[in-house]
Amino acid sequence: MRRLIGILACFLALAACQKPLFDPTPRWMRMQDRFTHFPHAPEEETPDSLTLQLSSPGVFAVAVRFPEWADWREGDYRGAEAVLFKDSTELLSFPFRGDPAPDRICLLDGALWIDQTLEGRQTAVLRNGEMYLRYDGEEVLKGLLPLNGHLHTLGQRAGGKGLCYRIDGVAVFSSPVGNILGSREDREWPGGALAADSSGVYYSYSIPVQKGEETQHEYRIMRGAELVQTLAAGLAHTVFDIRPFNGVLYRSECRTPYSWSLCLVMADTPISMNVGEGESVSRCRLVPYEGEMVMKGYSTGLGGGKYTCWVRDHHGLRLTASSNNPVADLFMYQGSSAYITLDEGRVYQVFVGGVNTQAKPHTYLLKSARCAVFQKGTLAMALSHATGTEHRLWVNGKIIPLTFNGYFAAIQIQ
Repeated sequence: MRRLIGILACFLALAACQKPLFDPTPRWMRMQDRFTHFPHAPEEETPDSLTLQLSSPGVFAVAVRFPEWADWREGDYRGAEAVLFKDSTELLSFPFRGDPAPDRICLLDGALWIDQTLEGRQTAVLRNGEMYLRYDGEEVLKGLLPLNGHLHTLGQRAGGKGLCYRIDGVAVFSSPVGNILGSREDREWPGGALAADSSGVYYSYSIPVQKGEETQHEYRIMRGAELVQTLAAGLAHTVFDIRPFNGVLYRSECRTPYSWSLCLVMADTPISMNVGEGESVSRCRLVPYEGEMVMKGYSTGLGGGKYTCWVRDHHGLRLTASSNNPVADLFMYQGSSAYITLDEGRVYQVFVGGVNTQAKPHTYLLKSARCAVFQKGTLAMALSHATGTEHRLWVNGKIIPLTFNGYFAAIQIQ
């Protein structure tokens, strides 16, 4: 009997050292320690609650943040995450699974949108950190536009394999060849290379055509899956932009190799932009402003400074920003304007209403065109430190400092 009791005691002691087959502790309590390093508990923010946050007044900025040990400036993107700030408060963070490029991030329609390539085989779109849609094939999205409850995307396929226009991830139109006109960096167009009119969603792409030893381009203008217009190769020397506005298709183009031939084409009627001799133009984009379509571009040799960013319409020059340094961008809102100059790629001068406002020159970068916005007379910039981790949001001279290892990708004022 004593031997049996001893064996039973040893068995009970051994069982006490083993993990029970059933742990009565609730799963959320068992998982809590594992996720205590997260800045927010997962249930604190949902896509719907974030939409409400993004519609309330404030300055919203998106950053790409890395662990302190990651040298992302040397290409170490491990541990990258997207972070959404409202003023200086962190609302949301979630990990990247692909290239954390600033042009793959945008604040649009009350949400934070990111597109990613997954293992080189799939394209995914995330909304507020949650998977919104995914599909097979690698595409870099040049256009992303939420519209009437549907998500329209325009993707450039990798390896020169053309493009694809999708609605909610389903291919509506594709071409095995062609380069999309426009990009997500087209700040004045929320959808990037996609532009919506009352008649539908438009986009354009070019196809190279070989004529003798010269390569020209044919342009195709699409409305959804429908080919609206074809511009024959050689009709214009350079087409900068094609957009719909109030039921009319507009183009920005140089008719010949010379800048003086720059025209705003309304339907099929060319309107000269009155570019003078000795002036060289570039990046001439179409912009809706005060109920009409205007053209915004850059020039050298215009006068008033070595570099000029301008706005032109059918009357000629409407607004200019000239400097001896490159002009990053010219902003306009209901008759008021602002512009930013650069020195060796870093923010140098900031002018609001013609007044030079100090922004600590030679220290900060604008990592994307969407890192600055001008609305209701307020200029806001998401400034990334060129070499360090002390970044700042700049709102009409007011500074909101934020320290992290990474950079800003976009800013928005509500």
